Amino acid sequence: MDPRNIQVSEIMSTKVLPLRKDTTLREAMTALEARGISGAPVVDDVGRCVGIFSLTNVARAGNFIGIEPPVEACEGGKGVGSVDEETVAGWMSRDVKYVTPTTSVEAAARLMARSAVHRLLVIDEPAIVGIVSSLDFVRLLGGFARAEEPEVLGA
Repeated sequence: MDPRNIQVSEIMSTKVLPLRKDTTLREAMTALEARGISGAPVVDDVGRCVGIFSLTNVARAGNFIGIEPPVEACEGGKGVGSVDEETVAGWMSRDVKYVTPTTSVEAAARLMARSAVHRLLVIDEPAIVGIVSSLDFVRLLGGFARAEEPEVLGA
């Protein structure tokens, strides 16, 4: 198994849960938990990816456990409101890292390590066609097949 000869398309998840910018923190957390995933792309009104929202962002929000995070932690510059008022737009990471389906897993792993991120979007311009996470790499190294794709609720 040479990671230079395996493409991201062979290990990525293809069912991606996009969140809209106006999704509340509570709605986002509920959606992530329901699907057993830890992050999702955030899209604008025309479906263009504008960020990534993850459990790391939720931890920063702190309101889920009653801790008020500092206002500076909010990348969008908004004040700290409730999980029913704050939206993912104010808490998402805007520096989106991505690869293409034909990127080697070696190159993708290097990008993740260099960027200190746990997931990469897989883009086949202009569409998001998948997502590859650190767990996908662990499965590959452990000799496990691709994880079963989660059902998309409401689809």
